[in-house]
Amino acid sequence: MSVGPGLTPDGAVAIVTGAAGGIGAAVAQRLLEGGAGVVVSDLDADRLAVSVERLSSVGGPNRVTGVSGDASDEGVIAAMISAAEESFGPVDLFVANAGIGDGLGLALKRLTPAGPEAEGAPVATAKVVILMTDGANNAGQTTPRDVAGLAKELGVRVHTIALGPRDLSNADGEQDVVDTETLREIADLTGGRMFRVKTTDDLIA
Repeated sequence: MSVGPGLTPDGAVAIVTGAAGGIGAAVAQRLLEGGAGVVVSDLDADRLAVSVERLSSVGGPNRVTGVSGDASDEGVIAAMISAAEESFGPVDLFVANAGIGDGLGLALKRLTPAGPEAEGAPVATAKVVILMTDGANNAGQTTPRDVAGLAKELGVRVHTIALGPRDLSNADGEQDVVDTETLREIADLTGGRMFRVKTTDDLIA
């Protein structure tokens, strides 16, 4: 499975949350290899700095920048968008490597203006979200299907990535399973695609 072709043309601008390591860093690397300018974010500032240094060796120091903070904080998301616009230009792609419902909801809040109260706030112009998860939606206030419905209304296409060796539908009380069915529904409802990958190596294959 390849994240880049068809989703990240050369010169695209992307934001990737949860990118200090794991699937977030792997996707950021693939975006850089595809020619994108990338803003990476993570709650762990020290690990993020190490990730930015490593990613700079892939895409060059002028193609990646980091913003540390909690991706559930709207102020942090606004800072990511501002960093992207100042460094590379308007945001084309938002990669939400967070809770299935809340992660997508927070991205949508900044992908389209919320009304007069949003005037003057950094708002991305992207119409594509990549939602990644290696688990089920077991936390947060927003249901994935409700947020997917909002994305459809706003004209935002959501591509989903289900990462993990086992599906929730086939699990019998097992831990560390991924809710593939919900991710497929989100993608189908918004006109996106669902990608099923078993390991992080598949993300850059």
